[in-house]
Amino acid sequence: MTSEVSSRRHATYSIRYDLPSAGLVSLKVFDVLGREVRTLVNEKLQSGSHERTFDARLIGGQASGLTSGVYFYKINARQIPMSRDGQAGNFSASKKLLILR
Repeated sequence: MTSEVSSRRHATYSIRYDLPSAGLVSLKVFDVLGREVRTLVNEKLQSGSHERTFDARLIGGQASGLTSGVYFYKINARQIPMSRDGQAGNFSASKKLLILR
């Protein structure tokens, strides 16, 4: 999972991630207090490389976005279908995201 600033001037950020198999994926942004501030992905995705770009200035299309500061993003993926032994392959990772406006 990698992240990059597409344009600090425009507060646009991209998060790239790879899925080894199809699964239910959630990608969320949290503030330093652990409060969820944005859901970027919450759907079933196919295996392969994916990228989600978001504008930190906007929330739901409204111009009242995230302030400058430290945030964290977390991806959770649950493999579908389950493996042969009946166990679902789960993956979770978190990274820091610095938003500058």
